[in-house]
Amino acid sequence: MRSCFIFISLTLLSLTSGFPSELGNNCELLEHVATDDTWKNIFNNVKKSLEDAIKRGSYSEKCASHVEFLQSCLDRATSISSPKE
Repeated sequence: MRSCFIFISLTLLSLTSGFPSELGNNCELLEHVATDDTWKNIFNNVKKSLEDAIKRGSYSEKCASHVEFLQSCLDRATSISSPKE
């Protein structure tokens, strides 16, 4: 149940175009992830998107809290196995 909730959360997170800008710090880090694929590929693409967003955000001190959140999402995604179809 918990794994399903985490996966759904990551999928929803992947559908967003990024975080809303807070006071102009422009921390839109996430990119769109295609969801018309197998569950395993979607899961792997979400993890890759999180990794890329963390790399982009780590260069900006203004985005530190967003990077911290994304890192926790990636840690969760890494700790669970990809769902079966």
